[in-house]
Amino acid sequence: MMLPLAIGLLCARLGLAQVVINLHPPGYQYSEANAIANGVAAGGGILPDGTYSALKWTSLNASAVTALNQGTTGSWGFAMSNGVVVGPSWTATVHASAWDSNGNFFDLNPSFTAWSNAFSVSHPTAGQFVTAGIALYNDVFHAVVWPSTNPSTLIDLHPSGAGQSFAYGINDAGQVCGAVDNQAAFWNDYHDPTSYQNLHPVGASASVALGVAANGQVGGYAVFNGTEHAYLWDPAAGSAIDLHPTTATGDSEVLGIFSGGGGVIPVGFAFINGEQHAMLWFCAGGGLDLHPALPANYTFSWARGVWMDRDGTIYVAGGAGDASHTEAIVWVIAPDTNGDGCMDDTDLVAILLNFGLVGCSPYDLNGDGIVDDGDMLIALFNFGNGC
Repeated sequence: MMLPLAIGLLCARLGLAQVVINLHPPGYQYSEANAIANGVAAGGGILPDGTYSALKWTSLNASAVTALNQGTTGSWGFAMSNGVVVGPSWTATVHASAWDSNGNFFDLNPSFTAWSNAFSVSHPTAGQFVTAGIALYNDVFHAVVWPSTNPSTLIDLHPSGAGQSFAYGINDAGQVCGAVDNQAAFWNDYHDPTSYQNLHPVGASASVALGVAANGQVGGYAVFNGTEHAYLWDPAAGSAIDLHPTTATGDSEVLGIFSGGGGVIPVGFAFINGEQHAMLWFCAGGGLDLHPALPANYTFSWARGVWMDRDGTIYVAGGAGDASHTEAIVWVIAPDTNGDGCMDDTDLVAILLNFGLVGCSPYDLNGDGIVDDGDMLIALFNFGNGC
């Protein structure tokens, strides 16, 4: 049984998203951004002729985009690590695929099946990337990991006796998350399929783990009374927390997760007053609704990619639009303790007055669970921003 959460979410920032960047590429009728890090984003787009293509933005500019669709009918980008993008490509059937930092294409589909997909990628060592996803074994989906670009090196994570299994997330430590028979799943080491752990919460009718952070904490959702609740697990501590916002009027999910400085930053969506809104969670039952920062005509949004720079700035990637269009979006959230959009003396004094404070607070800028020198350094680095 999972215990009440004993882990640290990124502590609350009172400031709203300061900048919204529209990455929708010229000439595309649909786009979404699913991953972001170091000023580079990845996702997918659809051209007016119906061509689907994995996309990579080399900077946070709509025109700085490269289509990764090479020699296939279509492709999509679900995840990225160190410039490597993974996702599906297809001609007759869907194949797990990867594009390295130079854009070189790798078909990961093993010879024994006609169907596979890639959902996540990590870099455990320099020059190596590891891909997590699924492959079809005799009409049954198995969670799998590719430790190289050679399809034959595939590792089957499918638990003995299980029906379907899926691998949706992987981190650089080799920890994998996903689902087994509609219950959230975690593998502590992809080299050892027996390291599987069931994360399914008591009382839930279904659950799925969709992302695993560098520190091993896992985000996804669990279904209670027919409603999806954004959920966060710490498999090592045996703890979990329901992140479903108190203001939610429908489903919520954690679609992506990042850990930096000791805390975690889950992102996803929640239905607020009947609209799907991109969300970033800080504390239990709370979080930052990113949707109000968008133009008024946008009626839905979601967030899937998240990354925090060393200066404490958070970048969130996703999509937003209305009934007629969807566009790749990046939200940029600058460090700020009081929500006035300006890092100044007031913020420095607030950090000093709360120095040593443990727990969730707006003064813990790096999300490590304590107000200390690290937060002061972030404030000093950003001093004057937004003023």
